[in-house]
Amino acid sequence: MISILFLIAGLYMIFKKEIKISSKKSIKGKTAQYVGLIFIAPALLSYVLKLMPEGLFSVVFAFISLALFGLAFLSIFYFIFFYKQPAESK
Repeated sequence: MISILFLIAGLYMIFKKEIKISSKKSIKGKTAQYVGLIFIAPALLSYVLKLMPEGLFSVVFAFISLALFGLAFLSIFYFIFFYKQPAESK
């Protein structure tokens, strides 16, 4: 279920090219697309795991998928609490 949520959120970030963090902060452009890729990678990897037979590679990919989900959660907290929007040039 979480992989579906991350897949939808990642695709939204990539195609919309904007992430609204709060009323004052937003991420736009290529940075938003990179964050979208951080969200899509573990979701796609979890679906690839379902196609693979059980074995060593599936265990390794499962740990990688969990690490990527953790990275995505950490990026959420980073952007909420510590991200400062760069100054806009005119």
